Amino acid sequence: MAAASFFQLDGLLRFCESRSSKLVDLDNVVSMYIHAKVYNALYLLEYCQGFLLQNMVALLTYDDSVRKLIFGKKLHNHDVLSGLLLTLQTRVRGESPR
Repeated sequence: MAAASFFQLDGLLRFCESRSSKLVDLDNVVSMYIHAKVYNALYLLEYCQGFLLQNMVALLTYDDSVRKLIFGKKLHNHDVLSGLLLTLQTRVRGESPR
């Protein structure tokens, strides 16, 4: 994903996002979310946001890293709670993601 982002290979980035989204679980969702932000992987970011929303209770009791991600300092130019809220609103309205 890093090379695809660096060399601006959009097709390869989408492929990496698709493969990575299939690997998201309780143990790595925070890491995947951060990587999605760093490499501007919007599909993977939206997938991670959906995963966080669907598994919020389990994640908040499972690991402190999710709590730190949501309630800790902001990622560069990104407020995690705002992103989750936007994803939730989009899904409630039944709109397709960006």
